[in-house]
Amino acid sequence: MQFDMTITLTAVLTFLGMVVGAVGLVITLRVMLKEFSMRLSGLEKSTLQQANEIVELRKLVTQIAVQNERMNSIDRRLDDLSHGRGFVIQDFNQYGKLAPGGG
Repeated sequence: MQFDMTITLTAVLTFLGMVVGAVGLVITLRVMLKEFSMRLSGLEKSTLQQANEIVELRKLVTQIAVQNERMNSIDRRLDDLSHGRGFVIQDFNQYGKLAPGGG
């Protein structure tokens, strides 16, 4: 069994083709990685903006809930007044008439 150590033109061209392909692959991957990192930084900024908006939205929802509770409280007080409860100036009996000595 004899081993041939000669270098042919096809072997050299094949080797050069592989080297050029590998260099092209590395360059392409580097460009893609840079583009990916730019997109990632954009997503990071967008996520921070959304987080800030969520915090502000949470504050607004809390303020609306507090305002709603205040309005419900005022509504209950008005209902009590319309039923004759809560007057301070005059005393009414159970029939809605002025109590003796009231007012």
